[in-house]
Amino acid sequence: MVNHSQAVRDDGIERLFTGMVTVARRMHTTGQRWTHTASDLTTAEAAMMRIVAREGSCRSGEVATQLGVGPSAVSRLLTGLCERGLVERHPDPADRRADLIGLTDLGRTTMAERRAAYLGRLRCRFADWELSRIDAATALLEELASLLATEPPDPLPPNASSTHDSTHDSTHDSEDHA
Repeated sequence: MVNHSQAVRDDGIERLFTGMVTVARRMHTTGQRWTHTASDLTTAEAAMMRIVAREGSCRSGEVATQLGVGPSAVSRLLTGLCERGLVERHPDPADRRADLIGLTDLGRTTMAERRAAYLGRLRCRFADWELSRIDAATALLEELASLLATEPPDPLPPNASSTHDSTHDSTHDSEDHA
């Protein structure tokens, strides 16, 4: 049986998770709307181009890993972006069997336009936030992302969630507050 304090904590964790999902959805839809006029990239294409822009030149396997998709998905994205002149492939000097992916001049210009479009709007949204608040929110989001990226241990069965005696816990609580 779950004790009251664990139930309250569980409710808090559930509210946090629900809030994160809500923020992620709003960021996704808002980001698409804000950058739609800057280019005709899909969300997946833009994500791939952001990775390539950040990494400089990289292999498609690195992009697949960072996107969390398979090599075939990256290959399809890459083909379309190359056909549009946004991304180019060139041989990897360290391994001629492999290709490196890089942005073209048009690709860099496209990404700069997208960035300007959403940063302009974000500046307005966060106009009242001090840099310290932005930094604190960023640190919290990075911590949450890291926490969620690791696989949790198997949960305890519901009847084994509390092995402590409630008298023992309250004794420690009173000692801690003394």
